Amino acid sequence: MRLLLCAALLVPMACDDADGTSAEGEGEGEGEGEGEGEGELPPPPPATCEAPIAIRESDDLVTVGDGTAASCTGDALRTALSSTAALIDFSCGPQPVVIDAGAELVVDRDVIIDGGGTVTLSGGGVHRIVRLASSFERTTPTLTLQRLTFVDGRVDGDGSDTLQGGGAVFRLGGSLEVIDCAFADNHAPGSGQDVAGGAISSIGGGDTTIVGSVFADNRASNGGALGNLGNGLVVVNSSFVDNAATGSGGNPGNGGNGGTVSVDGENKRVELCGVRIEGSRANAFGGAFFRVAYNAEVTSFHRVLIDDASIDDRPPSMGGGVYVQNSAFTLSSSTIRNSRASAAGALYVGPGSTIRIVNASFLDNVASSSLAGAMFLDGVVGGDVSFTSFIGNAAPGPFAFGGAVTGDATRVTLRSSLFIDNVAGNGFNPISCTTRFLDGADSFQFPVVRAGNGGGDGGSDDPGALCAPNITVADVEFAADEDDDVVIFRRPVAGSVAAAVVSSECDVDVSGDQRPTPCASGAAEPSP
Repeated sequence: MRLLLCAALLVPMACDDADGTSAEGEGEGEGEGEGEGEGELPPPPPATCEAPIAIRESDDLVTVGDGTAASCTGDALRTALSSTAALIDFSCGPQPVVIDAGAELVVDRDVIIDGGGTVTLSGGGVHRIVRLASSFERTTPTLTLQRLTFVDGRVDGDGSDTLQGGGAVFRLGGSLEVIDCAFADNHAPGSGQDVAGGAISSIGGGDTTIVGSVFADNRASNGGALGNLGNGLVVVNSSFVDNAATGSGGNPGNGGNGGTVSVDGENKRVELCGVRIEGSRANAFGGAFFRVAYNAEVTSFHRVLIDDASIDDRPPSMGGGVYVQNSAFTLSSSTIRNSRASAAGALYVGPGSTIRIVNASFLDNVASSSLAGAMFLDGVVGGDVSFTSFIGNAAPGPFAFGGAVTGDATRVTLRSSLFIDNVAGNGFNPISCTTRFLDGADSFQFPVVRAGNGGGDGGSDDPGALCAPNITVADVEFAADEDDDVVIFRRPVAGSVAAAVVSSECDVDVSGDQRPTPCASGAAEPSP
């Protein structure tokens, strides 16, 4: 995908094509995203979440350039980095400018690099753009990148070394802040068990914090956009489009985990808020997001959309949208939609995890040949699911079942949720749930009798295989999908049975709007 890049936030304007030739990463052709062709990156979503950091300022600065584009060179930027100034800005004339550093830029001190929304840094398709040099155990120095665009960064290698990650930005130790930036067509090695991060790779040190940024068409063996090993990750009000993990086989194997984000490491918190991930591709686990935790560390998604994420139907293929293991996982006011894998079309939650899923929706996800069209709970030790909608999910294979949920939900409480129009291909097993949640108050499920022969061909959910003991068998009609520019969701039609439920425990819905009291079951209040 060739992108016309004008500024960090990429406001539409006339501009010249970025310098350099787009680098085709190893493993290209596996899990390619849609939407190929020239164009500009979309803006990030509206600022729906409070940002933990804002544009940094300092009077201690050095300026690259003398007001002309010709004066803004890689050598001039390298000289500025060798100074002690706290902030580096640019004076390159009135038009956007592309700077090829010529070789990797090395940073070993606290510094802010501010492109002012008009500077693009390019790797020319042959080299990484920026490296923060520290050591695994250190949280300093801090590199702040703001109002910059990064394109065509590339790291070549055999994928055997984690230090080969980060086509645009790499850090070993230290801390990284990214504010109002864009990353496109950056590549790390396309195959390798642990190498990760087509755009940014963070290993050890402190947190990587990303705000108001856009990532498109980045590629690596794992974590097509972001690879995090042994550090915390916070992403706020940002968009990810058509990124891909191009490895295969998982770990052990040659990667392919986390089409957009891969995270590995203990005692670190991962938070996504106000994030859209669209068109993500992987080849093993986690079509969009992959995390292996160790001590039930927190993984929190709030106001997150994962749409059209997928893993090809070949082993291994699990967690078309999200794969988390041994984590305290929260999914709130969020949607996983149109995602696909061999098993667990939307979400896989692995052993040792707890879950809290509230005001969330699973829409039209598919387990292409195995179980769990929406969610697979595998060894989950506890949690709750409330005000959540499972609609139109499918496990359509002839030996597949559990169109909505499989695994073990016996330690998970269900209430005020909807299981509607989910599909299973195997006629002699449950349509919606192969597992039974606790409670089920104010929840609805339909259908419960398989079509054909009056339901006598097996696989009826009524009454022995309902999703919870207190669930009500009744249909719910829905309006067309709505997109509020952060998440996509589906409301019940006004007057449907779910709208009549009386619940006094009402907070916000999937759109982030305050619910009335009493409120309806499912992720969204009925349409007017």
